[in-house]
Amino acid sequence: MADQPDENAKEPTENQPTSEPETESSEEPTLSENMRAGDTWMRGFYVLLFLIIFGLAKTLLIAMVIFQFLSTLFVHRTNRRLVTFAGSLCAFIYEVASYLSYASDERPFPFKEWPKSANAKQEA
Repeated sequence: MADQPDENAKEPTENQPTSEPETESSEEPTLSENMRAGDTWMRGFYVLLFLIIFGLAKTLLIAMVIFQFLSTLFVHRTNRRLVTFAGSLCAFIYEVASYLSYASDERPFPFKEWPKSANAKQEA
């Protein structure tokens, strides 16, 4: 019985993975190709531009919030024009944030129309 092979011993099968590493597809661009891609650098330029615009828009929104609070405090009503503009500014900030975070490839205003306020869409 010692001469017989062990029945429980595992023999290599066709389904077992090989130890050879898989090569990546040749369609993947290399790092040097990525560094030379003009569209990547243009996106980087627009990201920097919209980061500045995003900061200005946030500052404007903060100023509008303070003004609206003071208006409500002293006059006991909100400024309707400011409410409408604030809504469209918030939509713009959302579009900028989507572009900056690569959630959208569509560049916001001034490359497309200024967004409408959600309130204006409901009233129309």
